[in-house]
Amino acid sequence: MEKVRNFLISFVALTAFLSLYIGGIFVYPLVISIVLYALFELSVALKNKQNLKKQ
Repeated sequence: MEKVRNFLISFVALTAFLSLYIGGIFVYPLVISIVLYALFELSVALKNKQNLKKQ
């Protein structure tokens, strides 16, 4: 789980860097990577919530 989180954070940082220095078309991968990271965090939060209900 932590490896996926670190990969997504580094991917967001890379696309942010590229969109800052190159601009243009790299804005769309930045938005997509932020959405993917948000979905990942949401799924982790929901999974943790379900695990807490089971206990």
